[in-house]
Amino acid sequence: MLVSSEELFLRKCAPLVLRESVELCQPVSDSGPTCSWYHGVWPYFRILGVVSSPWVQSVFYLKVLQELAETEKHPRVLISGTSDYVMLAIVLNAYHRAGSFPEVTVVDRCKTPLLLNRWYAESSSVEITTTASNLLDYSEEGNFDVICTHSFLGNFSPEQRPLLATRWRELLREGGKVVTVNRIRPGIHTCQKFSRQMTEDFVARLVRAGREKQGELGLTPQLLEDWGRAYAKNYQSYPVASLEKFSALFETQGFRVNSLNVEGNYLDTTGPSASGNAMRAHMVASRI
Repeated sequence: MLVSSEELFLRKCAPLVLRESVELCQPVSDSGPTCSWYHGVWPYFRILGVVSSPWVQSVFYLKVLQELAETEKHPRVLISGTSDYVMLAIVLNAYHRAGSFPEVTVVDRCKTPLLLNRWYAESSSVEITTTASNLLDYSEEGNFDVICTHSFLGNFSPEQRPLLATRWRELLREGGKVVTVNRIRPGIHTCQKFSRQMTEDFVARLVRAGREKQGELGLTPQLLEDWGRAYAKNYQSYPVASLEKFSALFETQGFRVNSLNVEGNYLDTTGPSASGNAMRAHMVASRI
């Protein structure tokens, strides 16, 4: 069986992430679990094809970022939140195509994906800066040229999002760009979680995919079921309910929307899903 270069990368890092997440992942709240249910198993879930990543929208990211790199006016890049190293890989790839080398900073509240980003940077012979911080509390001075993010708004309630957009603006120089993709779920305004049936479907899909690769990965069906149930129990997301709300969030916080395009179709489902065909908005917005 042929294995893609991306899967080879994931197979190398997955055991490291699983092991280190035990110590690095911290509770999101005082009474909640650590985020190892998410970060610790994410590379394995990607290998098994049950979650999606920014690679799904890489054509958009690569095109926009390469064009910005070619201007030679956008060297400082902030990656705002990340599950793994994919956004960093896209940024480096885009700038490399333009014959440029960006100065990259990765900010996430959890140290596990930051470890993974440093691992990827070292394997690519580049240097990056990582900071463990909630983006709303990130105290670095502004003057970034580009902020890249993917499906990040789902981590923030609608009430928190203006604070996030304001913080992005503060971190950018005048004319700096936010380059982002976010899922749009028309008419859905409440926090979405896995239903009982969705949990069973997700676990079944995960176990089925694991059986197909058990020889290579050595993951037992019971372990995968445990991981899947923990993921479904703890996962939640706040949807963006319309394109209008998406663009208004930026326009009311001091941005000009340069481009806004939609990919895929709305799937009439409730609760989380990982379909790459879901409606996703691609946006480039400039700080005014």
